[in-house]
Amino acid sequence: MIQDSLDVILYNQHIKKLYDEESETIVKKYGLHKIEFEILFFIHSTRFDRAKDIANNTHFSKAHISNAIEKLSKDGYLNCIQDLHDKRCIRLKLTEKAYNIINDIADFYQHMINILLKDVTNEEVILLKNVFAKIINNINNELTDINHMNKTEMKL
Repeated sequence: MIQDSLDVILYNQHIKKLYDEESETIVKKYGLHKIEFEILFFIHSTRFDRAKDIANNTHFSKAHISNAIEKLSKDGYLNCIQDLHDKRCIRLKLTEKAYNIINDIADFYQHMINILLKDVTNEEVILLKNVFAKIINNINNELTDINHMNKTEMKL
């Protein structure tokens, strides 16, 4: 059982290595860091449009998100717009320039999926999705517990 669990972790490391190597094309082409193109695609593919949303739905640090948003805005990929109803809230809007990159990012993600799921049946994909949904739920529950314990300790 321990070896099987270790294998899952090692598979993840292999996927990350492939992801890092395959993403170099986009990183070099546009002069972006991986977090920057991931944030662009996150904004594009979700309904979220605030830095807080990115922080709550990814595992990027707030500092990295802030730095990435600042650079993306400076480079003309994002507009930071003050919310009309809540002046403290800044909404992130993709610019036309960002959509050129987003098409390449979408192609990159599809390429990754094609590599990972080559020779995998539809039934196996469904099973894989169900298993990973449970694993992600377990991870999120554990992280919630850890964060709750850390906040409790800080109050003491």
